[in-house]
Amino acid sequence: MNFFRWKQRKDEELNIEIQQHLDEAIRDRIARGETPDEARGNALREFGNVGLVKEVTREMWGLAWLEALGQDLRFGLRMLRKKPGFSLIAILTLALGIGANTAIFSVVNSVLLRPLPYAQPEELVSIYDSLPSINFPRTGLSEGEYINLRNQNQSFAEVAARYWGEASLRGVAEPERIVTPLVSANYFRALGVRMALGRDFLPDEELDGKNYVVVLTHQFWQRKFAGDTTIIGRTLTLDDAGYTVIGVLPADFRAPHELFADTHVDVWRTYDFNPAQLRRGNQGLTVLARLRPGVTLETAHAETSLNTRREATAYPAFYPADIVNHIEPLQRTVTGDVRQSLWMLLAAVAVVLLIVCANVASLLLVRGEERQKEIAVRAALGAGRGRIVRQMLAESTLLALLGGGLGVLLAHWGVKALLAISPDNIPRLHEASLDGRVLGFTLAATLLTAVIFGLAPALHAVNFDLNTMLKESGRGNQQTSRSRLRQALVVTETALAVVLLIAAGLLLRSFQALQRVDAGFRPDHLLTMALTPLNTAGRDPQQVVNLYERVLHRLQSLPGVTAVAAAERVPLDGSQRNTIIEIAGRPLDMTRLTNMSSEFRAISTDYLQTTEMRLARGRGFNATDQEGALPVAIINESLARHHWPNEDPIGQRFRLLDAPPDKATTRYLTIVGVVADAKNVSLAEPARQEVFVPLAQKAKSYGRRKPGLDFSLVVRTATDPTQLAGTVQREIRELEHGFIITQVITMEQILSAALVQPRFRTMLLGCFALLALGLGIIGIYGVLSSIVAQRTQEIGIRMALGAQRRDVLWLIVRQGLGLTLVGVALGLASALALTRVLQNLLYGVNATDPATFVSVALLLTLVALLACWIPARRATKVDLLIALRHE
Repeated sequence: MNFFRWKQRKDEELNIEIQQHLDEAIRDRIARGETPDEARGNALREFGNVGLVKEVTREMWGLAWLEALGQDLRFGLRMLRKKPGFSLIAILTLALGIGANTAIFSVVNSVLLRPLPYAQPEELVSIYDSLPSINFPRTGLSEGEYINLRNQNQSFAEVAARYWGEASLRGVAEPERIVTPLVSANYFRALGVRMALGRDFLPDEELDGKNYVVVLTHQFWQRKFAGDTTIIGRTLTLDDAGYTVIGVLPADFRAPHELFADTHVDVWRTYDFNPAQLRRGNQGLTVLARLRPGVTLETAHAETSLNTRREATAYPAFYPADIVNHIEPLQRTVTGDVRQSLWMLLAAVAVVLLIVCANVASLLLVRGEERQKEIAVRAALGAGRGRIVRQMLAESTLLALLGGGLGVLLAHWGVKALLAISPDNIPRLHEASLDGRVLGFTLAATLLTAVIFGLAPALHAVNFDLNTMLKESGRGNQQTSRSRLRQALVVTETALAVVLLIAAGLLLRSFQALQRVDAGFRPDHLLTMALTPLNTAGRDPQQVVNLYERVLHRLQSLPGVTAVAAAERVPLDGSQRNTIIEIAGRPLDMTRLTNMSSEFRAISTDYLQTTEMRLARGRGFNATDQEGALPVAIINESLARHHWPNEDPIGQRFRLLDAPPDKATTRYLTIVGVVADAKNVSLAEPARQEVFVPLAQKAKSYGRRKPGLDFSLVVRTATDPTQLAGTVQREIRELEHGFIITQVITMEQILSAALVQPRFRTMLLGCFALLALGLGIIGIYGVLSSIVAQRTQEIGIRMALGAQRRDVLWLIVRQGLGLTLVGVALGLASALALTRVLQNLLYGVNATDPATFVSVALLLTLVALLACWIPARRATKVDLLIALRHE
């Protein structure tokens, strides 16, 4: 309406201007002695036809094409109103396709395309190492690597580091376990972040002994201190040590690792670097850097690689010989493994949109058959082919815009649904919204869709001979031509549906394979929780072990508890702890490490029985495996196969080496048992080599490291474990010294969380594939229904000459089935080439899995056969007299 009001105003201004010029010409002629009538007549002849002047002026003002467009749109609206059923079906179909694309693009935009929320985010990079020989494709930098790179580089304005950390907070309401990463003093400066309150870390506050200062996150400040502005200078007690609060971060700040929805930080501390004794070999620092202006990634990578090689050459005992350094944009690091999944989903909805276009184009071809006379009459009255094509494209654009508008509404709901069902570990997914870029994408997709589904029918509509078209006899050739085009569209739809169905089938089989994976333990009726003991200052490790043993003894007597155990970590919790093993009698060359890395875990005596891990040989731990007794260990079958492939590992001895390897303080452990492999890191990864030591002997089993105080509790229950969670926590808190209890979760929930991403992408792709299948079947049904209508007279003649109903049935089914088989063949060939890109997302199934390809081909053929049978059966019930009179 705004356009038409604007156009009306411009018309009025144009008429006034023309009239002013005409009046001025008349006055000039009267001034030269002409009578008013003569002056008016001569002025009109001088100007020519006022309508022509108006038209020329309109062309100069650029209004002619706008007026023509307005006419086309008004006529298009009238035509759509004349066929509300056709219009509604086309608009709803387009809304589904455009809405799905808009919703998925909003996720891609927020996760992959939107810049990171930092100053000049394109300058930020991530630096990491890979250690192929010990099966670490991605690990952090050591202190030595980091300090040398920070102090001696020409490529970076800042090089900052972060190390994961947790601490027990005391003295502020109830004690709790909080997330407190350790960072270099320049961490926030590297990200370009300024404090909302107080100040940033100073350079010397990352030195050992001067690092007792903290910066609070805004959320923690609000939650614990209600936004008290006098917090600066106050002291927080973390792990029995006092830290001075120096600053508060802005409310909208989130560190790179916090961009995952399920990750948060409470308090930031500084890392305690000791320049005189830098730790090497332990690649635990997550490093990010800001490139200097004009420096390329290639130049920076050359410098970081040289730094790593120098460090590894100077200290060969601490680094594998095949250590490799890498650098990549921080944006890519944040998006991680979800990048391929999201691009795959966007490609899938784009295919759905193409199928939608084919369906709507088929509808427009049917509509074109009904408008043959109208188009012929318009052409006979002087309308050019270009004018008719423009009119039909205007109608297509109207359909697309109406479908796009409804699609935006569907996308709004779709984004909410995606956020509700999506996993928490997709970075920045919570930021997904219909912002300007997404709406711009929707508009572009809508207009492109209008061209795709509208151009072919429009061009086909004007591809006629006028004399033939005006005769009834010319309709057959035109309908035959349209039928061929519709058949080609159906073949295309079928082929695209096959590709999506095969991709969805492969992901479904992969997901089913993951669900069937033997985790190596019995997950049902297992309750887990993390424990951190309070008041541990001055205690030795043995006292902490005794405290845990009292917890186990107390819980064992609870009604409904059948077994209870403690372990440093529970399987599949996302954490890892690796060590190097040295086998007695086999000299260890640290420069030639080959799969000498293994997972390490201290467990209580009843851990194997509680988790029901299968003991393959030997024995488990018992009450005699205490401090002072023979140091013992249990290994898994993977470690046994690797180091003792042709001999019995029971009785063999090895020791665990810290990095750097301080052999003087480590003891040889004797293998007393071998357990079946259990999934310790991921369901999709093979079980890693693993070592178990008794909880009571942990203090002196693992090099120089201070034994940790945090353990996980594993409780097997006779009933639903969630019903006993409150009772178990209450019993633990009533102990003399108490614990901080976190991460209360069942083992089945942990397994479910490990499957959340595969489940998410499989579910979405499956929905898109089923939508594509439905649209393809509708296309087949529509074409055959049209064929039956066109061949009604032929069918009547065949039946009059003695054709049986089964012959007519097979005649129609054969034509539809032929189209289906051609589409299936093209789809199988395309899928064979395209599904290989899914291989990294699959588990237990090949991207060219024959069973999936054959199953999809049979499924689509059977469903298409049903779609063919319905119009074919209708053809066999045609009234003979009506059919013979049909035109």
